[in-house]
Amino acid sequence: STPLHAAVYACLTTSFFTLACTREFTIPSLTSFDPQMHVKVSDLCFEVDWHGFKVTVFRLPCTKSSHTGQDVYWVAQSGLADPEAALNNHLAINRLSPSDALFSWHHRMGVRVLTWSAFLKCSQGASDHAEMGELKGHGIHISGTLEYLLWGVPFDTVKTIGHWSSDSFRYLRKHAVIMAPYLQDQPVLEPFMCYALPK
Repeated sequence: STPLHAAVYACLTTSFFTLACTREFTIPSLTSFDPQMHVKVSDLCFEVDWHGFKVTVFRLPCTKSSHTGQDVYWVAQSGLADPEAALNNHLAINRLSPSDALFSWHHRMGVRVLTWSAFLKCSQGASDHAEMGELKGHGIHISGTLEYLLWGVPFDTVKTIGHWSSDSFRYLRKHAVIMAPYLQDQPVLEPFMCYALPK
């Protein structure tokens, strides 16, 4: 319910479900915000497919893998980790202008960008409070990837969501858990095998 916590939680859930690097949604320092390089409130839009499914899209002006930018996206989820509820809460509490960095927050000295270090410090504080241990650099990205794979989302689809140009899963952990449904004598995910494990 505090401005910083609302911004951090919205950034966390957005990074998790878009499979984007958290640094693509945070700013390196308090004075380094560049609207040509960093995501702004105006870079947020909504699209609806022909089934009526709403998708929230974020235009990242510049990413680690693309200097011309990329779109990343998520859909609303059920439960406490719903990125839509977190984003709506953040925008309601922080009341930002379209030109502000997306996860800026109201500090007592005015609007402040969410830096990587402030994000990490606040997230680590929450992790410590929940006794979940130390956060790692790619932990949110890896956890989001693992979540989608455990839902049974095909590898190629996860690769597309994460904008991966290679087949590398080098950062991913728990390979056995991910592969377990496919390894059964009667695979649980058999109808999707041809999509998940392409020839």
